[in-house]
Amino acid sequence: MWHINNEYACHVSECYSDDSEKAFRDWLKERYQTIEELNDRWGTNFWSQRYNDFEEITLLANPPTFANPGQELDYKRFMDDAFLNLYKIEKNILREITPDIPIFTNFMYQFKPLNYFKWAEEMDIVTWDSYPDPREGIPVSHAMTHDLMRSLKQGQPFLLMEQVTSQVNWRDINVIKPPGVMRLYSYSTIARGGDGILFFQWRQGRAGAEKFHGAMVPHSNDENSRIFQEVKQLGHELKKLDAIVGARTKAKVAIVFDWENWWAVELDGKPHNDLQYVQRVEVYYQEFYKANIAVDFVRAGDDLSAYELVVAPMLYMIKPGEAENLEAFVENGGTLVVSFFSGIADENDRIHLGGYPAPLRKLLGICVEEFDPYPLNEKNTILFNGQKASCSMWSDVIRLEGAEAWQSLAKTGIKANRLLPSINLDREKLSISEQSQKPII
Repeated sequence: MWHINNEYACHVSECYSDDSEKAFRDWLKERYQTIEELNDRWGTNFWSQRYNDFEEITLLANPPTFANPGQELDYKRFMDDAFLNLYKIEKNILREITPDIPIFTNFMYQFKPLNYFKWAEEMDIVTWDSYPDPREGIPVSHAMTHDLMRSLKQGQPFLLMEQVTSQVNWRDINVIKPPGVMRLYSYSTIARGGDGILFFQWRQGRAGAEKFHGAMVPHSNDENSRIFQEVKQLGHELKKLDAIVGARTKAKVAIVFDWENWWAVELDGKPHNDLQYVQRVEVYYQEFYKANIAVDFVRAGDDLSAYELVVAPMLYMIKPGEAENLEAFVENGGTLVVSFFSGIADENDRIHLGGYPAPLRKLLGICVEEFDPYPLNEKNTILFNGQKASCSMWSDVIRLEGAEAWQSLAKTGIKANRLLPSINLDREKLSISEQSQKPII
């Protein structure tokens, strides 16, 4: 197998050099063809930003205030493509010389700068590096990332390219993995689609920045050390699991995950500027995790026919064809769950006109008239079938257009004055009627 480079964009994911600026202009010319098209996509009439030529465009290294969100998104796409092109240059050389040897690079834990769905198309196998903090036990995010990695190539088993035998060296305090925890992490990987477990590193280095990073063989070179014996025992156990190599996980539940949506929703200038996309996804994922329900991750435009339930947390960006794909999923009997701040903007962060969430308005049967986010320490209460639950962060002023309100807010403020119904959008617990065959928000 060919392992190209290592953890692309890990420490430096942006570049503002003259060469990068020129390459960005060339990238924009290829994407938009004309400066008029770029001006339209970026909405440059606002704040008198209109460009007359691609050569006028500069990189936004340190803007004095809010940058143009369309330009910010395209810069993230450009940098993602630039790193991917570096990989492809080496990949193409190796493919020509050794056409039958698998080629890949290693991905990282919930890494924002690179669109791993797109990168996975250039990989023969997905591999990633997992370093959960032993103080957290097995965090939900660790399991979620395993499921995401398995999903990048439509369920194809992945390899865990890096884990540490005991302790890393790059946290403020680097605690050891207690006895049995390395084994537990390893089996968690296999259970979620891993076909192989590898370690960084074989032997602890004597010098360099990672000389205290754990390894299979410690500085003592002692084969009787706890660490070496645990690795040795794991190796013996894995030999007995040949029968499950290549096994596929069959999930009936999918969660929509989109890197470009992640980039867009966390740009500034939103009604609430502490929105964290992955955190919102994890709120839903953890309920399936605790119930031991298998989950795949998909994009909104993917084939959804294999699933009974699709959850779309904070799907702010709806790209061409995605709303129609979600509608077809529901029409064919699927149940769609959509959370707050969804269906708002297109791929250039331009608002979908026609009332929020315009592309999903008919499907969901609602119109969001106003966003009503909460200050950090403010909470409200959800009333549902005589039960109560706490909520925070966000609420909406909603007009029903065919949807049914299952829940209401105890404190409604402006909503009470206008006698508008309220629907729970994003809460700690998610309740779904077993009889429902409608999209749910």
